[in-house]
Amino acid sequence: MATLDSLTRAERIEYLTWAVIEHQKWWMATDYLHFTLIRRNQGEITGSVAREIAKEYGFIRNVSDKEIDLNACADALNKLKIAWPRTLLDRAHCCRSLAIKKFDGHTKHRAMSGATKWMWFLRPDGWTLYDNLAAKGLGIHHADTVTRGVRYYERLDELGFPVYAREISTALQQHPVHGLFGERTIDKFLMLVGNDQKDRKYKIESCKAYLRSFPNPLRNQIKQSAERIGRQFGPLLLN
Repeated sequence: MATLDSLTRAERIEYLTWAVIEHQKWWMATDYLHFTLIRRNQGEITGSVAREIAKEYGFIRNVSDKEIDLNACADALNKLKIAWPRTLLDRAHCCRSLAIKKFDGHTKHRAMSGATKWMWFLRPDGWTLYDNLAAKGLGIHHADTVTRGVRYYERLDELGFPVYAREISTALQQHPVHGLFGERTIDKFLMLVGNDQKDRKYKIESCKAYLRSFPNPLRNQIKQSAERIGRQFGPLLLN
């Protein structure tokens, strides 16, 4: 497993290039659908959409609707959207508080990660979801999810995450597939960094296979756009 500080310049460029493709893959497969459903519901998440996001992001076992009311949880998320703070750390504490309030017992720590994911679908600009692999990519290895999560957002703030996210989002406006976010591109980048070598290789190979599903010239346009972003931002990203 690598960390951000251990990467070479070439690795930074390569991983950010494939992070763009990985973000696009998820966007087209699942994320765009959820954004569309939320937008059509006057910008609010429903219990059913929250459940589908939890399934696809792998935390449904922690928020099973046998244990909690996902409709009530969706109401709390929609209220938090309106009162969403300005800073990463304040937002992280809000997600922690929501998890503690809505989830009891052993699930509440892992549910904080789920809350950050749900909130990204409601307030994506300047925000990123918490993922253990991304935290590892930043070299954060605290014992429990809440401690790691808080430190993760502290570190992102220290490294200028909101500025980098805005700049990459602006560059992505020229990408052949529209709607991508700098925030999620950085998330995918850090996850690639945090993966062990075997899993990272598989992720990159899966991105290559995904690219081959597009006909040319679109395939080359997507790859070249991702490579431009990798070269432009990779060497100094979160540095």
